[in-house]
Amino acid sequence: MNWSIPSSVLITVAALSVLANIISDHSLFLILFLLVSCYGIMKEEMEGKIVFLLFFSTWIYVLKLEVDSFSFFHVIQFVYLVSCLFSMLNNKVRVSLTVIVGFLFFVLYIVMTSCFASNSNPLIVVGFLLNFLTIAIAIATLNDNASYERYVLSYASGLVFSGLVALLARWIPQVQQRIQSMGETYTLYENNYLYTRFSGLDVDPNYFSFQVLVAIALLLVIAGYKKRLVIERVLILVLAFMGLHTLSKMFLLMLIVILVYVCIVYVTSRYRSVMKYLFALTIMIFAAMPFGLLDFIAVTIARFSEQGGTVVSVTTGRSSLWLAYLQEIIVNSRVFLIGNGIGTGFLDGFAAHNMYLSYWYFTGLLGIVALLVFVAYSYNYMKKIAVGSSKMAKRVLNSLPLFVVIVANFSLDSIVMDFFPLVLFLSLLSLNHVKF
Repeated sequence: MNWSIPSSVLITVAALSVLANIISDHSLFLILFLLVSCYGIMKEEMEGKIVFLLFFSTWIYVLKLEVDSFSFFHVIQFVYLVSCLFSMLNNKVRVSLTVIVGFLFFVLYIVMTSCFASNSNPLIVVGFLLNFLTIAIAIATLNDNASYERYVLSYASGLVFSGLVALLARWIPQVQQRIQSMGETYTLYENNYLYTRFSGLDVDPNYFSFQVLVAIALLLVIAGYKKRLVIERVLILVLAFMGLHTLSKMFLLMLIVILVYVCIVYVTSRYRSVMKYLFALTIMIFAAMPFGLLDFIAVTIARFSEQGGTVVSVTTGRSSLWLAYLQEIIVNSRVFLIGNGIGTGFLDGFAAHNMYLSYWYFTGLLGIVALLVFVAYSYNYMKKIAVGSSKMAKRVLNSLPLFVVIVANFSLDSIVMDFFPLVLFLSLLSLNHVKF
């Protein structure tokens, strides 16, 4: 009898081990997390190994022995790659050469431009490429057994679990102390009250809210192909509640856009679904009112009119940074064409708060082409192995996650974050998701 512990159980044990480590500050629990996660990755079939990375991609900052040490997430990321290599050799797994070629072209360009930059940090370059190597392997070995639904639920559940752990900070001082020690605490003073912006287990509420938006969009795609949606609806409502508590202007705007987007998709053919979502949203608002939800929404809206509602204030100073980066890109022909090099640091030490400008600044126009080539090859391969077609797919519901990634990153630098390639992977996978 072939008996094996389900990956869902292993992920739960690993997550509880991290929580135990935060509360007790005992490193043995983090070692337990590592052992359980590595075992789960090694025992899984090729297409299931990545669920561990998807679940813990939002836990990176708490998977450390010390605040300023490396994250154990990168250890299980390395184990994932080694495990995939063994599986490919032992099981003769089919690998897409076009995806690999596209990735190697991307790698070669990033390495060359970084070598030309004298002040480039090699560790940052390696980490950047390692993150993209993860999805390159996942995409190149993708097959019909891969479950988009399982991937999305793993990612969304990890995000919800991380948020719930952070909420424990209100009652468990050790959790609050650990979260505060990870980085700057984002606060907002409004109406004679100091609000602490919620960021889950991330260090920045803006990036946490972005990941929440992507998770909601991914879950909505699943919902478009299912009749029983209890798990998906609960996850969406919990994520929306957490996202609103980040006091992110971007989150509030994008949540409204997502709601309108979904309504437009459903209004002609599935108007009952529209009414269900609106009803669920209404229930969520009333249920969350005792927890101060309307107060958080009011404060978020008030942030748009700070300091007279100027462009600079509405964008929280981002417009000035955008102009500075744009000027540097246009004036400096080297930066315009080949970039300043990954790992060289932001312009004058300030992030662009715009993924397109920051990536252009680092890699130049040719770097944009290199990344688009890799993405195009990856998408074409995913499309090739997808089976069937759907009216819902033609109604662009499947494009919602990628739409969120593209639009939200006009105010974020997500491409340099460790979680971004995994978000890109799920968004591309969403484009070809079909379920009858």
